[in-house]
Amino acid sequence: MTWIRLRIDLGWRDLLAAVGFSCSRGGRELAAQETAQAWDPADECLITLSVRSGLDLLLRALKLPRGSKVLFTALTVPGMIEIAEDHGLRVGAVDITTEGQICAHSLQSAIDPDTRMIVVVHLFGGRTDLTLAAELAQLHGLVLVEDSAQRFCGPGDPGDPRSDVVLHSFGPIKSCTALGGGVVRVKDQSLRKRMRQILATDPVQSAARFRKRVVRFGILKLLSGRIAASGVIVVLQCLRIDADAALTTLAKGFRGSDFVKQLRYQPSTPLLRLLRRRWGRESDRSRDLTVQRGR
Repeated sequence: MTWIRLRIDLGWRDLLAAVGFSCSRGGRELAAQETAQAWDPADECLITLSVRSGLDLLLRALKLPRGSKVLFTALTVPGMIEIAEDHGLRVGAVDITTEGQICAHSLQSAIDPDTRMIVVVHLFGGRTDLTLAAELAQLHGLVLVEDSAQRFCGPGDPGDPRSDVVLHSFGPIKSCTALGGGVVRVKDQSLRKRMRQILATDPVQSAARFRKRVVRFGILKLLSGRIAASGVIVVLQCLRIDADAALTTLAKGFRGSDFVKQLRYQPSTPLLRLLRRRWGRESDRSRDLTVQRGR
């Protein structure tokens, strides 16, 4: 019998609530305010369409000179490199140890006069020590970005106080998923203001588009049971279709050639409401289980 390696961390009640949110109208301003406050009463965060939208928004606000260098720890979320390159930036890789920590020599040797940013990724629910990255960022005047897309410690997590920007993700394959959405905590007030102004000029994702997303992942959830999945895989094999590739494509948050263009939307009102609902229902037990799995 087939074993499904990943199950969507979203219950049927939440899926039904998401459909209901997508069918209601109005209240966007209140939904945006309540969602932001639910994460950070200090108002130091922005709610974006996805974690990748957050990185793109950051780079749009920073306006780094073309050819500037951005360092990423060696394993990162798919698409992050593409976003940096779309902004005309060079990307450098920093090695990590088998324990998921930064290789000191690799980071030190990767920094050159063109380097402007370091992006440190926390992998599989674990935590990467930021001490060296923070020291070098301060020494060289670099922006330190903490990518917590794979590390969820509960609503309101501010990340490491030494980082300039912290990225959180609530995409389809993440813990406490809302099938989308990202949170960007920005320490510098002037940078946060620029990012907020740019975000306000982006179009708003439609409720209908979000509803289609909910239905798609509802079907995937339905098919993720062992018996159903076994049947689907047999059918795909009979059609000579790579089952793993086909199902991975269906589970992707963004598809198509205009990847970066798809990121530049404000989150829809139903997505904002679902994020708030999910954060309000998150329990200590589920967070502890996530941390244990990550370790």
